[in-house]
Amino acid sequence: GRHTCAACGEGYHDEFKRPAKAGVCDKCGGTEFKRRADDNAETVRGRLSAYHAQTAPLIAYYDSKGVLERINAMGPIADIRTALGQIVAGIAA
Repeated sequence: GRHTCAACGEGYHDEFKRPAKAGVCDKCGGTEFKRRADDNAETVRGRLSAYHAQTAPLIAYYDSKGVLERINAMGPIADIRTALGQIVAGIAA
């Protein structure tokens, strides 16, 4: 359901983030939207397969080392940025 404004690149989703006015970009007022050609079920299946094979095992590995940090990445971007910054600052200290 992802799509972007063709003029400014602002991201939207058919279900989770619709423009305030249907068919009009909230950021620039553009009325043309585009979808990625590879945004389809086959590509998602491939990405999920790669995640389960290559990325998911890292969670258990770093957790077993006691260095895994978790954040809620479903919140506002500013909150996610703050949480990540705190983790990085703690590592750098």
